[in-house]
Amino acid sequence: MKGLLLATTILTIFTVIGCEAAAGASGLQGPQGAQGAPGAAGVQGDAGPQGPAGAQGPAGGQGSAGPQGDQGPIGPAGPSGSQGPSGEAGIKGNPGNPGPAGADGKDGGTGASIVSGTAGTSVTISGGGYADGEAISIQANGVEIATATANSNGAFSIEISTVGLPNGAHTLSGEGGDGSNAVGVLVIGGSGGLQSSP
Repeated sequence: MKGLLLATTILTIFTVIGCEAAAGASGLQGPQGAQGAPGAAGVQGDAGPQGPAGAQGPAGGQGSAGPQGDQGPIGPAGPSGSQGPSGEAGIKGNPGNPGPAGADGKDGGTGASIVSGTAGTSVTISGGGYADGEAISIQANGVEIATATANSNGAFSIEISTVGLPNGAHTLSGEGGDGSNAVGVLVIGGSGGLQSSP
């Protein structure tokens, strides 16, 4: 058995040597072969974990103004204002139309006046409206019963007796020497007041 194993080994060595001796020089490299077809896509892997949030970006530009809103309701009325100053006086009106003529006056009135006190046995008779120093004839029913002289103010005042005059009303007049005249009534037998005729 040993002899057989040794013989096999020697034979193998000779075979290798023989082969090496028979091999020629290396040939030229051949051209590159054509690219092979792409391989099939691999199976998609599982999704990775979510990454951290990115930093906040800069603020965007201001947007355009929105459309105008509807008009609001009317507000409540404000408080009343203070009273304004008084206006200027109006323009003076035109004179009115002349009134109708008055009724004719009674005779004997010249602006003078005469009046008596309470009648009894005597009475005080006073008058005014006469000229300064004018002589006055005081008459009852046209009969002179006394005389007087007007003072610087055109007035007089005298006391006369009524004895002898009948009871009742008497026309009393004071006729001035310069034309002044006053007429009234003197009542005998009661209280009487004499005034110039209207």
